[in-house]
Amino acid sequence: MTLKILTCGHPKSGLYLTVRIVAKLLENRGLLASYKRNHGLDREIDRDWSGHKVFPEISWLDHIRRIDPSFARMWPELARQRFHLAWPDPRHPFRTVPIEEVVAESSLLWSSLGPLQTASAEFAGVTHRVYSLRDGRDVVVSLLHYLTSDIMRQLGPANRALGTAADALADLRRFEEAARAWAAHVQEFLPRRHQFVAVRFEELVADKPAAVARLAHELGLDPRPGEIEDIVARTTPAATSAHAPHHLRRGIAGDWRNHFSPAHREIFHCAAGDALVAAGYERDGDW
Repeated sequence: MTLKILTCGHPKSGLYLTVRIVAKLLENRGLLASYKRNHGLDREIDRDWSGHKVFPEISWLDHIRRIDPSFARMWPELARQRFHLAWPDPRHPFRTVPIEEVVAESSLLWSSLGPLQTASAEFAGVTHRVYSLRDGRDVVVSLLHYLTSDIMRQLGPANRALGTAADALADLRRFEEAARAWAAHVQEFLPRRHQFVAVRFEELVADKPAAVARLAHELGLDPRPGEIEDIVARTTPAATSAHAPHHLRRGIAGDWRNHFSPAHREIFHCAAGDALVAAGYERDGDW
């Protein structure tokens, strides 16, 4: 069977780390295939958009996004598609490629699509779905720091309006929106968890060798001698920071405690507390 792995999850849930692990498992077996590479798009990105790469894999990684309604209004060629191949040009952030063609030629897809969307007909060729899961409190803190980072302020004019990370966290309306978005994503996943290989960020932090071995086994890619050790070494926070300095902030679990005020706790409890408990991050609402 030809492997076609779709990795998904809410942004800043450890998805990049999971993708790097899966990519290395596939690469070590000569199974890593990319639509972008097949069509020379990786060379085009490296030539024209190197300054817009948040991480190096942007060049070849087949990143799928849902078409925003505003895109369809601005670019009529998108009106008949539900998904597009993401592109690092902020002025024209997509390629009009039938997603079925991308799936047919790729062995590793990356997306922040919700689990329901990954069940769409366009992804019928996918053989395995991997879902990255992380404590939503850490997700929101990490996301707001990320959106206000230098690279994201450069790429997204709207991000410049957020101010600093502290400003973004102080905007309680925006904080609540981020919490609700995480909860909606996770609540869509939980009833369908049997359709995915779930990878918890916290497990990767606490015992990465065991987490990588389990992921490899569930994908039918049983580890080879020395392979786990090599992957662990390549994906330490220090190694990842050197590899993708714009993407990693701290790479730890529980950092939300350093940023949540009583108001943040109350808002998150109301907006996403049920999802936090359902996902196993708290026993009840008394945290």
